[in-house]
Amino acid sequence: MTAKRSRLARVAGMLAGVLGFGLALFGVGASPAVASTGTWSTPTNVSALGAGGFGQQVASNDSGHVVVTWYSFDATTMVSSSQDGGLTWSTPASLSAPGGDAYGQRVSLNAAGQAVVVWHRLDGSYNIIQSSSSNDSGLTWSSPVDISQAGTSSSYAELALDASGNAVVVWQHSAGSNSVIQSAESSNAGGSWSIPENVSLSGGDAYGADVALDESGHAVAVWHRYNGANNIVQASSSSDTGSSWSSPVDLSSVGGSATYAQVGLNSSGKAVVVWKRSNGSNDIVQASFSANSGATWNPAGDLSDAGANAASPRLALDSNSNAVAVWNRSDGSNEIVQAAKSVDGGATWTIPMNLSEPGEDASAPQVSLNAAGGAIAIWQRALGSDVLIQASVSTDAGATWSIPENISQPEGDAFDAQVRLDSEGNAVAVWYRYSPGVEIQASRFLGPTSPSLPNTGISTAGNVMWLATGLSFMALGLILFAARRRRATGATS
Repeated sequence: MTAKRSRLARVAGMLAGVLGFGLALFGVGASPAVASTGTWSTPTNVSALGAGGFGQQVASNDSGHVVVTWYSFDATTMVSSSQDGGLTWSTPASLSAPGGDAYGQRVSLNAAGQAVVVWHRLDGSYNIIQSSSSNDSGLTWSSPVDISQAGTSSSYAELALDASGNAVVVWQHSAGSNSVIQSAESSNAGGSWSIPENVSLSGGDAYGADVALDESGHAVAVWHRYNGANNIVQASSSSDTGSSWSSPVDLSSVGGSATYAQVGLNSSGKAVVVWKRSNGSNDIVQASFSANSGATWNPAGDLSDAGANAASPRLALDSNSNAVAVWNRSDGSNEIVQAAKSVDGGATWTIPMNLSEPGEDASAPQVSLNAAGGAIAIWQRALGSDVLIQASVSTDAGATWSIPENISQPEGDAFDAQVRLDSEGNAVAVWYRYSPGVEIQASRFLGPTSPSLPNTGISTAGNVMWLATGLSFMALGLILFAARRRRATGATS
């Protein structure tokens, strides 16, 4: 080989090696990293320092807007909002008027930035259901509006709000010798409300109402009502956004008391209700489902196993008819948070899965679910001398779950966590914490993400191609260098 050819071989080898290394390591559109499991932020105070409270609730939308409401130490309805997904929070503002205790806060927020908060407030003699609304994702709020009628007592409202600003509220109302479930609806995101009407029948006390609303004007309300022997879970449906309601139907069976009903409803007409019911020996979590927006219901089925008490059932249902139910149940020594999943709108369910770890009590679970298959379950768990908030994450709509993670800080007790998950897989959780005062705190969860790639127009398949090409050039460079060295030293193959 001539000197010129040797130099060319050396240069070619160097270029090939450099090109190969560059393509393999920094190549155009290199293969993306494996997605992370998401991270929780360090908790921040939502309430003002030294002015905490209890009963916190949270709502969010996909634009990063979040609204949190609670009642303060002097029983005033408070609110704070975040416009950046829970990174920063506005100065807390009071919504209820002074001079009367306000409790039972609930909040909903839609994609348009319309928000509604409801509560019950003592007006001197009776509790009145009131609301305040916002059209700018919680930056400003209206004066309180009475929803229930004066002269009788109403309390414990539940709220649903759709994307068009239609809202439905249900609550328990004292009607002489009995308590009945009443409702009112709004077509302007809580700006005004219809005259209340009874949803449950008189003649037996009804409590524990819940309501769900879809984007087609269908609504389902549930509650439990005493039949003279037991509490029975009942349901009523509406096809006109709560303007009128069907006659109530029983969902739970007679012979055992059923309470703590919660309902989910989607625009495919799937409705799911969960509750707990005594089977004579233990409290069992049960569920019933409807495929026609609550017009008819299927027989109830057990979700939790027999042999131990289960409590605090909670439910999330997405637009694809995936459902996740969570509850806590005794394992003989401690309370364990469990979950079950349905992929068909509650028609069938998986066997229960343990979410919390054994060895300490875990209770008060909550769950949130999005249409992309994301789910977050959250609960409180005793750990030594502390009570901490823990969370577990699923990316397959509740089929599998991550190892529980502590999201509140130690050296303080945290309780009553709530969580909301958006369509991007980001979430905000809130709770109250003693340390040593009481504060409303929040943590934001950033969902699984992959590193951003340069806008090269090259697909993932192209990334693989470029990586393979780069490695090939690197190998070629090494071969050329090796050949050059063998010739220079007179080595033979």
